Amino acid sequence: DQRRMMMAAVVMMIVLAASGVEGWTRPMTRPLRVAGRRGIWVPATVETREDVSGDGGVVKVWSDGPAAGDKLFATEGAVAAMRYKAFGQGGDLLAQEELSYTVGDLAYVPGFDVAVRSMVVGERAKFECRADYAYGTEGFPPAVKPGEALSLEFDVYDYRGNVATSTSFAQDKPLTPRTATEIKAEYERRRALKLAAQPLDDDDDDDDH
Repeated sequence: DQRRMMMAAVVMMIVLAASGVEGWTRPMTRPLRVAGRRGIWVPATVETREDVSGDGGVVKVWSDGPAAGDKLFATEGAVAAMRYKAFGQGGDLLAQEELSYTVGDLAYVPGFDVAVRSMVVGERAKFECRADYAYGTEGFPPAVKPGEALSLEFDVYDYRGNVATSTSFAQDKPLTPRTATEIKAEYERRRALKLAAQPLDDDDDDDDH
């Protein structure tokens, strides 16, 4: 009986240790997920602090997914099937969308394009984008203040080929790898052209009324 009582006490101590009751502490662990056929437990996210733009303007803060893989999105024209979320400097959710993004399209801020180029299929990652890789000194009022940084979270789940397979695309727009600085400059050039094309308010019409 004494042996049974001792065994019961040991079991109780183990239960208390696992549950964190009455002074027993349970070690804090990072979220885990199972990866691979052998069921190896690995951290859900890995802090990287990788400078993907080369000048500190776009930094990959953490990554979850393949540690390495083919850089299929490093070339213009590559199409990424992905989900993204954009956050303001204060952490407010600004936008979220699932889309097929064509690298080099520059439909979004420069940091978006630079970040996609650093991804591999199956990777999730978070990026911090300096203001000059976001909406610059003008911002995007009222959602984004002038000079405000952005955070982007990506989930790239598929590679949809490269539009360079289109003969017309290859002729009209030869594919050449671009640096982060060139991407930013091209985005600013397109934005300036777009602003210049916008019609001005006709003050004379107001005076006639």
